[in-house]
Amino acid sequence: MKRFLLTLTMVTAALIASVGLADAADTWGNAQPVTGFDAIGGTGDSLGDLIICSTPGNCSVYGAFDETGNPGFVATEINGVWGPASRIPSLDAHTGNGNVQFQTYGCSPQNTCVVAGDYGSTSINSFVMETDGSAAIPVPGLEALNVGDFSAVESLSCSSEGNCSLVGAYTNVSNDFQAFTADQVGGVWQNAVPVTGIAGGDLGSVSCWADGECVAIGTAENGSANSPIVVTRSGGTWGVAEAIPGVSGLSSAGGVGLHISCSAGPVCVAVGIANSPSASVIFVTSLANGVWSDASQLPSFTALTTSQFPGVNALSCWTPGNCLLGGSYDDATISKVWTAELVSGVWQSAVPAPGMDALSTNAFGLTGQSCASDGSCALVGYYDDGTNYQGFVFNRNADGTWSDAQPIPGLAALNVGGYGDPQDVSCVVGGCSATGWYRPSANGTAAFVVDMVTTPEPTPEPLAPAFTG
Repeated sequence: MKRFLLTLTMVTAALIASVGLADAADTWGNAQPVTGFDAIGGTGDSLGDLIICSTPGNCSVYGAFDETGNPGFVATEINGVWGPASRIPSLDAHTGNGNVQFQTYGCSPQNTCVVAGDYGSTSINSFVMETDGSAAIPVPGLEALNVGDFSAVESLSCSSEGNCSLVGAYTNVSNDFQAFTADQVGGVWQNAVPVTGIAGGDLGSVSCWADGECVAIGTAENGSANSPIVVTRSGGTWGVAEAIPGVSGLSSAGGVGLHISCSAGPVCVAVGIANSPSASVIFVTSLANGVWSDASQLPSFTALTTSQFPGVNALSCWTPGNCLLGGSYDDATISKVWTAELVSGVWQSAVPAPGMDALSTNAFGLTGQSCASDGSCALVGYYDDGTNYQGFVFNRNADGTWSDAQPIPGLAALNVGGYGDPQDVSCVVGGCSATGWYRPSANGTAAFVVDMVTTPEPTPEPLAPAFTG
């Protein structure tokens, strides 16, 4: 009898364990067009720029549609069902329906988000907008600085609801680029101000970990040799731009600062490109205990390519010291996509993205990347299948394994005109969604959305244990 009970207990435990350990599957659904443009005055074309998800199946996509000047639109997904596009009245009121392009967004821990972008044709100015669409405004003070009539917002980070920082560049009377910062304090946007300590340049990325505490990275223009810089906001006040240490040892021709991610402490990770006449290299650096480490080369990237212009598209961190970096490179024959991971504060070797060679022997480009707080990530871009440009997606799973790159399901069938171009992806724990555009005809463009949901693999029904006597 004891033997029977022991056997029954062991078999039952094994069955319970098998149910509990069922593998999860990341399943991408079919791409679908964003609808509803006829009802808001659209004449046919649309583009998807940004996508923001709060939970799986609950997202918003932002872009522009064709109606005398390409005004902005938003379409919202609720519980996995996408609604039609709608106009954004507060944005129309400021842009005059003029060539809107959404560029960046930031979300607070309270899950409130702000988006920012540019608008205009002969004069390009910039806007910020709460994601409820009720408060789209030109970036305060920026138009007065932007006498050269070309501004660009690059990055936005929010530490709490109503407290965000925005960075980018504008042009002065000599049409030289000047870096700026603009801050939202207690729900009110303050005037944009120039970055001090540099004669010209831009800021490309900002990260805030507490109200009034941020670091931005960018580039100072120094004639023929630009240099990567960081600017720190402490106690609500932006400091003077500072050179990133160690870059001069990697490069004889300066470089550019591209991406930064910071967490409490602050602990920051930053990347950029150090230039040289023969071949540029990707540099990485970090901030801890108030001190920046000397910039060093990203491991093994030079073994992938001898291209003078490596591409660094995105940096995503889910915990301090654990990040994903992605970009593009040229090998001997075609453009490809690469990734590299920071694991417990140590950069691993750059490697080719998985599965790309099976898709194409022509060209690839990475256009979007996002990671959830559990380390699950999705990356999107385009590839040349020999006839048309199509969209691809691949995933990093939360356990650190990778899925091979695959065509975005359903996009090729929509892409009659032969140019599929994903633009952005947003991941939260349990799922991701992406947007972009394709050609439904030879000359048209249409915005699309596509969703991925993580679901457990089916588990077989448990069998009754055999009687063993």
